[in-house]
Amino acid sequence: MKILIADDDEIFMQLIAFKLKKEKDYQVYTATDGKRAMQIAKEVKLDVLITDILMPFASGLELIEFVRKSTSADTFIIAISAAGLEANMKEVYDMGADDFISKPFPLEELILKIKNVLHTNC
Repeated sequence: MKILIADDDEIFMQLIAFKLKKEKDYQVYTATDGKRAMQIAKEVKLDVLITDILMPFASGLELIEFVRKSTSADTFIIAISAAGLEANMKEVYDMGADDFISKPFPLEELILKIKNVLHTNC
């Protein structure tokens, strides 16, 4: 299973990646900006995309739209953001995200969501 984590908080992103790799043998890709994340999404058929909303070069919203329109429509997308306002959540879902988690959150919550999605799609 292929997972892309896009977040400009590199320590947080690497923590998620480490935890996922430890949980199971997932192929985990990381990007610290939206432009790099789009490049990875072009090259790799992703099963799950985890994206922060506020990132340099391209936002998480732009990334979500790119993945939905330009790559596989069946990628499960989880948006994460410290700015968990209702308006942001509505926009995230309107762009095509499947789930939204407000930061801070327990890391186990995200891991369980991913495992559930990947188990369901196997």
